[in-house]
Parts: sequence; structure tokens; C-alpha cells
Amino acid sequence: MEYGFASHLVLWSIVALSAVGLVATLGASWAMVKGAAYKD
Repeated sequence: MEYGFASHLVLWSIVALSAVGLVATLGASWAMVKGAAYKD
């Protein structure tokens, strides 16, 4: 039971970090595109 919980915790941590990284990447890309659009 504890091992299963630990493995799930690790899995969800990886998923959460991946989601945060993806959102941050998309946010940065969107910000650059908007900045370029306003600059142009």
C-alpha cells in the first residue's frame, strides 16, 4: 500500500512538473509573440 502510494506520488509529481513546464513554455512563447506583434 505504501509503495503504491509513493509511486503514485512520484508519478503525479512528474505530471505536475511537466504541466507547469508546458504552461510556462506556452506562456513565454505567447508573450514573445504578443511582444513582437506590439513592437511591429
